[in-house]
Amino acid sequence: MFTATPEERLNREVTQEQYDKIKNTWLRHVSLEMEGKYEQALKETITEDCLYEHVQSGSIWEGHTGALEFYKELTDAVPDMAFDLQDIVIGPQGVLGIADMTGTQRKPFGGIDQCGQKIHWRLINMFTWDPQREKFTGERIYNLTPWVL
Repeated sequence: MFTATPEERLNREVTQEQYDKIKNTWLRHVSLEMEGKYEQALKETITEDCLYEHVQSGSIWEGHTGALEFYKELTDAVPDMAFDLQDIVIGPQGVLGIADMTGTQRKPFGGIDQCGQKIHWRLINMFTWDPQREKFTGERIYNLTPWVL
């Protein structure tokens, strides 16, 4: 759950050890996601009371059960999705990544319905860090308007 305010996160100090922990946890999460091991990714890297939020649609998935539903909905919608990381920032607040996602949309997702078409989404993802539990509290996803390839 996103418990710390942006102002509180802004004032966090970070040691090299903490930075390495955040970076390695994110790398582990992404690696497991790419292998389709969503449940393991959640258990190892995301707090049990997490929130996954798709900002544009207002959709929120709560806890590991909800996060697994998020992954199911997304992979059902775009089963052949591929990501190309464009930029990343890692700090005591967490990890902010910008990625291009391409794939063929098979089902609506997040209010976007371009079914049967090859699409491209620019995603901005924020993984907020919980320094006490040393895991992410979920993922907040913003996407720029998709376009058809």
